[in-house]
Amino acid sequence: MNIMICVHLICVHHTHVLISYISYASLSMNTSCHNHIQKTKLNRRRSSARRTKQQHSLSRILQEDVFSMDFDSMSMSLAMGRGGGSSKSGKVPPPPGAILVTSGADSGPGTLRQALEDLASGSGDIIFISSRVKRITIESTLQYIGTNLLAIQAEDMPKIIGDDDFDLLTTNATLAVGISNVEFEGLGHYSINDQGIGKGIFVDVPNDATGTAAVILTNVKVSGVASYGVLVNDCTEVNCGNGNQGTGGGSDASVELNLFRVTVENSGKGRFDGDGVRVNERGMGDLRATIIDSKFNYNGAGTSMSV
Repeated sequence: MNIMICVHLICVHHTHVLISYISYASLSMNTSCHNHIQKTKLNRRRSSARRTKQQHSLSRILQEDVFSMDFDSMSMSLAMGRGGGSSKSGKVPPPPGAILVTSGADSGPGTLRQALEDLASGSGDIIFISSRVKRITIESTLQYIGTNLLAIQAEDMPKIIGDDDFDLLTTNATLAVGISNVEFEGLGHYSINDQGIGKGIFVDVPNDATGTAAVILTNVKVSGVASYGVLVNDCTEVNCGNGNQGTGGGSDASVELNLFRVTVENSGKGRFDGDGVRVNERGMGDLRATIIDSKFNYNGAGTSMSV
């Protein structure tokens, strides 16, 4: 197993980012990380004047076969806001093949829950949340059961709020997840004396997976959940532990985690060792994480690796 971690953070407080891997994994810090970050800074300066109007479209980038693409190019395109045009008003038009979310209700026509069901059945290529939807209050976990790409893009940073202690968004069948311009929020009152179980975004890699499990989050915020803010789990157990102290096995798949302008805060306080962002890679696949311009503040883990 090889592990590559490329990091350019805005701010980190306490200990919140954990990369968990089997004890005999080799840690490889590749010099391409530096070049990758410098290129990001240069491109960001060139595009800063137009970035507010040039929202990216996950559809064009992620509808492709994610496993046959150059992942660096795809990641940088997402980070820089490329891939989708804007209208004269600056609004992002729904990409072709989009399933529109027009309701902030928990369920029913036009809701995010219905859109996830439609996407899983192949009724569209990407979920697009309209700017008219500012708040989505859910009464139970949003589950995506499809094996095709899970792509969610929002026009105007809506907030998905859980009204109780449960995982906000989960998937356990797909190997490609892309989410852009969405905020996830739990109840936020948790502590070691007021514990809970709910995670923010939970990507559970299938035990029989091969190839690469790719997760890209761009301009995403997770806050106030009891357990992990973001968990990508290639392990037969959700809480498989770290290194040779852990239990459980993993699939043959590698894991690619890319975070661009992501904030995870006030999460993981409702359990012991609740990281803001956690990746469990317990199989023989490689692990690569790219984290750029992201914030991990006041999360709960007491023992983790800060990067």
